[in-house]
Amino acid sequence: MDLARLGLSADLQRQFSEHWPSGRILARVVARTADGALCVGDQGEVRASLAGKLRHQAQSDGALWPVVGDWVALRGEPTTGLVIEMVLERQGVLARPDPERPGLNEVLVANVDLVLVVMGLDQDFNLRRLERYLAMIRANGLRAAVALTKLDLIAASEPLVLAAERLATPALVHAVSAVSGEGVDRLRQSMSKSPTIALIGSSGVGKSTLVHLLTGAEVATQPTRLADGRGRHTTVGHHLHPRPDGGCLIDTPGLRSVALPAGSDLGDTFIEIGTLAGSCRFSDCRHQGEPGCAVQAAMAAGSLDSDRLSAYRKLEREARRQDAKQDPQLRAAERQQTRKWAREIRQELKLRPPRR
Repeated sequence: MDLARLGLSADLQRQFSEHWPSGRILARVVARTADGALCVGDQGEVRASLAGKLRHQAQSDGALWPVVGDWVALRGEPTTGLVIEMVLERQGVLARPDPERPGLNEVLVANVDLVLVVMGLDQDFNLRRLERYLAMIRANGLRAAVALTKLDLIAASEPLVLAAERLATPALVHAVSAVSGEGVDRLRQSMSKSPTIALIGSSGVGKSTLVHLLTGAEVATQPTRLADGRGRHTTVGHHLHPRPDGGCLIDTPGLRSVALPAGSDLGDTFIEIGTLAGSCRFSDCRHQGEPGCAVQAAMAAGSLDSDRLSAYRKLEREARRQDAKQDPQLRAAERQQTRKWAREIRQELKLRPPRR
C-alpha cells in the first residue's frame, strides 16, 4: 500500500522518521476494534492492540484513543502481533462535546482535509440542521462542502439547492443523484485536491452509497422508510476507504445530535450577522433591543431573516454553555449574570400593577 495515496504528508513522514527508531511501522487507522484498531500500512491491512502505556493514558483521557484517520506507530510483527505505541500529532480534527464526559470533546475523525455534509433533498432537507453541521465543522477549523442527494426524487430541486448555496457560502454545494449519476463526476472532480474527506449526515441520506460510487468499496446500504423518508442506521462505525484517484473517504454513522465544541466561533457560518454586528453602537451588543443595534435594524428592514437570527442566538447560547463547562471563571460569570437577570425579573414583577 502506497501511504502517500492514503494522505501521508511530508511533514508526518518527517515526524515519524525523526522520532521513532527503526523497526517501527507507520500505519493509518481505518477502523476501531474492541481492543485497538484496524490499520493499513506498507504490509497491507493489519490488526493492532494498544500498548500498555497508551491504553493506560487513553483510559484517563479518551481523546488519546486512536480514531479513524489517525497515523500511528506500530511495534511488532503481523504474524506474532502488533501493538500501537503512539498516535502521531493530529492535523484536522472533527470533534464535538463528549456526551459521557461533560466539559470534554469527543474526537470523531482525525487528519481530515475536508468535511462533506451529506443531506437528502427529500424529507431530510433542513436548513437549520445544515447550519449546525457547518458551524460544527468550521468551529473545528475545517473546510466544508455539501452534497445534496436524491436529486432524481425531487422535480423542483432548484429552489432548495439555491437556498443551501446561500446558506453554505463559501462552501461548494453539489446536487447529486446516485441513480442517474448526475452531479457525481463534478463532485469527484472537486474532491481531487483534498486527500482525506469525511462524510457526515443523518442516517439514510446516502453517505454509504456515495462512498461506493466514489471509491468502488462494497459497503452495506438500506432503503429509507417509505412512510416518512427516515433513514436506517446502516454504517455502525467510522471506516476509511481509499479512493482510486488517491486519498480516501471516511464513512461515518448517522449523527443523532450535532453540538458545537468549546471555543466555537460562529463568524464563518453567520457572516452577514458578524458584518452587521461590526456596525452596532456598542461592541458588546447582544442584538436584543439595545439602541443603535445594526442587526435589529436589518431585521426590521427585511434584509435579515428572523429565523437566521434566531438560529444564531441559539447556537451562540450553546457555544457559551460549552465554554463555561471548561472555564471555571466563565462558569462563575454565567451564574452571576443569571442571578442578575432573575433579580431584574422579580423586581419588574413587583412593579407591575395588579390584575383587575
